Amino acid sequence: MTPDTGRAVWLVSDVDGTLLDDRHQLPTSPAQLRRQLAALAAALATPITLLLASSRTLRELAVLQRAWGLVGPLIAEDGGVVAWDAGPEAEAAMPGEARRCVGRRTLAVRRLAPPRRALLATIARWPAVTRAEVSALPAAELAARGIATHGARRRAVDHRETTALIAPEWLTPADETALTPVLAADGVLLRHGGRWSTLSGAPGKGEALIRLLAAPPAPPAPPVIVAIGNHANDASLLAVARHAFVINNPDAGHHPALITLPGATPLSAVGPAGWLEMLDRLPSLLAGAHP
Repeated sequence: MTPDTGRAVWLVSDVDGTLLDDRHQLPTSPAQLRRQLAALAAALATPITLLLASSRTLRELAVLQRAWGLVGPLIAEDGGVVAWDAGPEAEAAMPGEARRCVGRRTLAVRRLAPPRRALLATIARWPAVTRAEVSALPAAELAARGIATHGARRRAVDHRETTALIAPEWLTPADETALTPVLAADGVLLRHGGRWSTLSGAPGKGEALIRLLAAPPAPPAPPVIVAIGNHANDASLLAVARHAFVINNPDAGHHPALITLPGATPLSAVGPAGWLEMLDRLPSLLAGAHP
C-alpha cells in the first residue's frame, strides 16, 4: 500500500460539459482556477499539470489555454492529435512529430490517426453520414452549437486534422445501427460526445494519454493520473486513470458508460461545478493509501 503524495499529478480533463458549461463558461474565473490549482499543488507538495482532452481541435484547445493563462499537453480530436510544449532546446522534430507555432508556443505535434481527407473520402460513400458532417450543416445549426463566427468555424472545422465532426441528431438510430459496423470495418469509429460526435480512426483519449506519457521529455517517474469526463467518448480516458471522476450531467445524470467503470467516482454537483468538487476531494484522496 503506497500513498500518491509526492508524485507529480497529471489532471486530465474533458472540456465541453466537464470544464465548460453549455454557455462555454468555466465554473469559476480563470484566475481563481489557476489559484486553486496552485493551492492544490502546494498542499500536495508536488507539481500538478492540467491536460485538456477533447473532441475539439488542437487550435481550439490552445486558444482556450491561452485565454485561461495555462499551459500543458493537449489531446485533441478524441485522441487523433496530441501535442506538448517542445521547449527552446528542441531544434528538430523527433520521428513522427512536427513542430508547430501556436501563438508564442512551439508545440511538438503527433497525429495518431489517418488524415481527415482520407476519412472524408471513406465516408463520402454514405450520404447519411456526409449529411450530418459539420461542413454540410446550415449556419444556424452551427451557431446553435457554439460555432457562430468565422474564427470559430476556422478553428473548429478548417483546422480539423483527423476527424469528421458529426451532429448526432442528424443521424437516425437506423442510420447509426446500419453504418457503425460498416464504418468499423474500414477502421472508422463513431464516438459520442455531448453536442457533437466524431468519426475517426483515432485510438481514443486513453491511448493518446498513454502515448503522451512516453513522449519526450518523459516524466522521470510515472505521474499519478487523475481524469474527469462526462460522456461516452471519455470512457477510455477514465479507464486508464488511477483516479477517475464522473460529471453529473444536467438533466441526464452520470453517463452509464462512465459510472460503471471500476473505481469511477460519481460527483454530486451538477455539470462543471463537479470539477470544483473534484478539486476539493483530491487532497484526501491522493494522501490515502492505494494498492
